[in-house]
Amino acid sequence: TPHLLRALEDFPDAPGLVTWIYPFDEYHAWTFGAADRVHEVFFGDWFVRAAVNRGFPLSTVVTTENFLKAREAKPDLFRASVLTCPAPEPGSPLAAALLEEVRNGGRVLLYGPLTHADPRLLTALGLQLAEPLSGVLQIKVSLPTDGPAGDQVTPSQVHLRETTSGGGVDAMSAESSRDGVLAEVTAGDQTRAFAVTRQAEAGGGRIGWVRGALCEEIRPSEMLPVRDDPR
Repeated sequence: TPHLLRALEDFPDAPGLVTWIYPFDEYHAWTFGAADRVHEVFFGDWFVRAAVNRGFPLSTVVTTENFLKAREAKPDLFRASVLTCPAPEPGSPLAAALLEEVRNGGRVLLYGPLTHADPRLLTALGLQLAEPLSGVLQIKVSLPTDGPAGDQVTPSQVHLRETTSGGGVDAMSAESSRDGVLAEVTAGDQTRAFAVTRQAEAGGGRIGWVRGALCEEIRPSEMLPVRDDPR
């Protein structure tokens, strides 16, 4: 009871720095529907869990349905918050809402596979779909990175398992320009985008995407996934 009373006293009066648009109904459809996308459900929750555990400043969560209702009642409600969620499906109200947010100066950060993403989002990100890559991939990041504790060198490989990472990496840059591509993975002579950020038209906001990977192994003898050696 004291914790509930404290929560009511400190009830937020606005969305926080990052708002997670949680795909509650979508997850149900992906799990029990004909699409058989349960591996994306598994990846999505574990990926955000790992991000929060490592400092991702997530403080606000709203379901897709409630986000759309709240935004309809007050269009600017989430304008100061970074909106993050899996890539919405083609023709969905959420895809249209996110694109409008970006056009009006908002910021959107998508994550996970883009296999079923609205084509308009792919265009906004400057990406196109390609044959997926998986397994042990070489990774190159253009941003400053932190190596594992005590190490001076950042690892150059990532083990992406399709089962735990929601499929393979299936997006590549659709432009000759390298602007906005923050990370890439390669296997042989094949290259795929892994993180991208794009500025909208003049006066607009920014849209970004990070593919992400759950670099953990499922072992029958363990209750939880076992992390790969970070080195």
